[in-house]
Amino acid sequence: MVESLSREVPIINWPLAVKQAFNSKLLAEEMGVSVELTRNVKSNAVAEEVRRVIELMVDESGEGGEIRRRAGEIMEKISGAVGEDGEAKGSSVKALDDFVSKLLSQREGRG
Repeated sequence: MVESLSREVPIINWPLAVKQAFNSKLLAEEMGVSVELTRNVKSNAVAEEVRRVIELMVDESGEGGEIRRRAGEIMEKISGAVGEDGEAKGSSVKALDDFVSKLLSQREGRG
């Protein structure tokens, strides 16, 4: 999920396991950056449904365009969280730096 969204790629979901179903629902219904092909292990994806979902995703003027726009917004947030621009650091970079600093200070305290 993160790899796709960090590159502004919307997702077509076909969840097969419990956690995947939750993530698929979150991506489709809450974040609006994906479309579910089918949901649950016993479901079969038929050719007509695969075609419909692909056509929906590549249609820039319809729902696919809106999904791509939202994927772009998520990409910007991900980029901001991991980015490092001089002294300004994204939240993930800062958190990792703080974590490493804490580990090093604890290690030095034992020496």
